[in-house]
Amino acid sequence: MLNKKFDEKLRKEASLILKQKKSLTENITKLDKSFLIHQIDNLTVDLSRNFVNKNILSYLYKAAYDLNLKSKIKKLFLNKHRSLSENKLVSFIYNRHDKKNYENKIREMYLLHDGIKSGEIVSCSNEKFKHIVHIGIGGSILGSKALSHALASYSDHLLDIHYVSSADSSEINYVLGKCDISRTLFIFMSKSFQTREVLLNYEYIKNKLQKLNYGNKIYKNFFAVTANVSNALKYKIPKNNIITFSKNIPGRFSITSPISFTLLLEVGKKNYRQFINGVLKIDSHFKNKKIEKNIPILLGLLSVWNINYLNITTHCVNAYAYKLRSLSDYIQQIEMESNGKSVNNNNHKISYNTAPFLFGQEGTECQHSFFQMVHQGSLKMSADFIGIINSNNSESSNFLLANLIAQSNLLYSGKENNHSNMNINGNCPSNIILLDSITPYALGMLMTIYDHKVITEGLLWNINSFDQWGVEEGKKSSSNIQKKIINKSKLNKDDIIIKLIKKKIKK
Repeated sequence: MLNKKFDEKLRKEASLILKQKKSLTENITKLDKSFLIHQIDNLTVDLSRNFVNKNILSYLYKAAYDLNLKSKIKKLFLNKHRSLSENKLVSFIYNRHDKKNYENKIREMYLLHDGIKSGEIVSCSNEKFKHIVHIGIGGSILGSKALSHALASYSDHLLDIHYVSSADSSEINYVLGKCDISRTLFIFMSKSFQTREVLLNYEYIKNKLQKLNYGNKIYKNFFAVTANVSNALKYKIPKNNIITFSKNIPGRFSITSPISFTLLLEVGKKNYRQFINGVLKIDSHFKNKKIEKNIPILLGLLSVWNINYLNITTHCVNAYAYKLRSLSDYIQQIEMESNGKSVNNNNHKISYNTAPFLFGQEGTECQHSFFQMVHQGSLKMSADFIGIINSNNSESSNFLLANLIAQSNLLYSGKENNHSNMNINGNCPSNIILLDSITPYALGMLMTIYDHKVITEGLLWNINSFDQWGVEEGKKSSSNIQKKIINKSKLNKDDIIIKLIKKKIKK
């Protein structure tokens, strides 16, 4: 955590703010906070609705310098940052800046892209592929799916793209109902190629294809994106249909690896390259800009201020654009799986909060869902509002932007009324992020800002943002319970719900 000297100064500042009986904005709003609005290319970040003054910001900056934050960030670019609990390097940033190897991997993906779209690579029925089904879970699907929804207007429509993550076979059944299965390319995304949800779907699809009587030709419809080639080969994925990536790339930070191959198939080579360029732009900004002007670092510092000093442990992300409806799912995983930790890098239990509870919904639906609680409930939260500036000045765009700003202002300032039941609480900080338009380049920038914000938080908290032992333990536990359900393991007196399930299954 932060140096004791700066921690004490920040706690003192926080106590002065929290002691105010009325609105927290009472003194803060008198400050000129135009310096808290930042722009990079066609992206604007407005941080002015945070409860900070120049003293607080100065202490946050000094604390970051004291921790040598920038040198720790540079280690990620030099492939020198290690996930201690896994004893392996964290290479996702280094990987995309290792120009020769990265370009070779992109060329490999381009060749497969061209082969699939030209009909050189054919299905089990010797026909051109018409449908793509991307199968993965967590980091193997959330980023790609969010990008697919956001960039649908960039599709060349040569292939119908679908996404499947659930182990519930009703999802894959629903998707297959829209496809000619013999002309469907199934891309199985799994770093380990041991992910149960992915393999359950693999077996289900394989059984469906086997009924078409194409023999071993059915495996022509299977691609794998994985760091474990030997496991993919065990499942008879053809060697030429396996795209590899490094085991040192964490799944949730893998969007610039071949995990985004489906995006390439959807939007084409030129647009895919623009997405990567947007990512690299923020990488450069994150690495080179000083702390006071560094957007991801500022977002991380303000998050730590809100969580650890103002005791705000819930955060919501609301994108006021239909195309960005899945973005909060991606950000939720990046934040909560990375920084949902209670032990530091020295393996000591920590006494301070880390990742907030994070959720989100598309605007303006969020206003008709949980914003009643946000404005008049008893719990405080912080928020991000993401909007699009439509240069066509359309009525819908103006309506959405007006609502976005209104909600952010109400969260911050509140509103008093003669009738107490009509008071708006306020005292909740928020950030506004505006894109000039939704493009592959802009999405590359936006998603990478959130990735680097999360990394910043983890470095400030001295936790490992790149492991997920809670997830791994859940997998082990469910495997043991599944054995009990199917009669392969003894039940004990506490297995009441399992006994009930088994009785119903027998009926």
